[in-house]
Amino acid sequence: MNSADGCQDEPEDLALLARSSPEPWCRWEPTKIELVVPVRGPVPAASRLGPIYLGHRLRRTGYGDSLPSMKGTDWPAVWTAIAAVGSVASAAVAAWAARQSRLSAGEANSASKALADIERDRRHSELIPRFRVVCERGNPGTDNLGLRVMLLGPPGLERIDSLAVTIRDDHFRRGDWPLTAGGPTREEIKEQIWGPYRFTPGTGPDDARADRTGRTTEYDYPLPVGEELPFQLEPTWAPPWSQMSREDWRRQRGTVIRLAFTARHNDHGVWTLPCEINVPSDPEVQSTVFVPDQAASSGDIT
Repeated sequence: MNSADGCQDEPEDLALLARSSPEPWCRWEPTKIELVVPVRGPVPAASRLGPIYLGHRLRRTGYGDSLPSMKGTDWPAVWTAIAAVGSVASAAVAAWAARQSRLSAGEANSASKALADIERDRRHSELIPRFRVVCERGNPGTDNLGLRVMLLGPPGLERIDSLAVTIRDDHFRRGDWPLTAGGPTREEIKEQIWGPYRFTPGTGPDDARADRTGRTTEYDYPLPVGEELPFQLEPTWAPPWSQMSREDWRRQRGTVIRLAFTARHNDHGVWTLPCEINVPSDPEVQSTVFVPDQAASSGDIT
């Protein structure tokens, strides 16, 4: 519908008018302008903009006509609103920039941590301790053995701060299988040394002592590269619930001693290295292995 001054009343869909009708339209006073600025997060109450009412009538005329009259416009209110919009927009941009900065800092920290972990793992692998293990017969007339463990390197390691030597069973899951009625308990099975030799309880290098079962000897002192530790071994016995003779037990256990070395360095971490060494049959012969190379050799050592 046309208004009294000959221009169309403002349609509900201004975008539709702009596309479909070249006819002039006008907005009758009071004109309402609402400014909406998307801002992530809470907006201060002072920055929330309400409707702005302009005390004039905006009129769009045909081509060549003069600009609409702005007489009566409340310009202070307009500029205040524009300044408020600018403040809100600036706050939004600052918040976005701060968030991006936090994300960038977090990504940088994650990357730095990943690189540090890679370098630590690389250094840990480079410094794996290397040992020479020598097994030899003890005094004539006894079945005891001597075991000597020397830290060979690497030179960059300089030392280890402790070393635990453990006798491993013939199978790592001994005691985990289903139990038989009236048989030994799981604890009794795990306490038994399922191998030909054990540490002599109460013996060990310096102040270190093997535990009562003879499974482990812990040396809790620094061991420099190039130094060695002596241990004493003795034959194991058949478990008390077994009817096996000592000779049958020793024949069944064989002549291979299974060991595990757990070396600790205060700065570079912990390494666990397995080892197997044969019991020498001749008192004049020593069995020697290198860990972790496992390059075994047997023969007379002078």
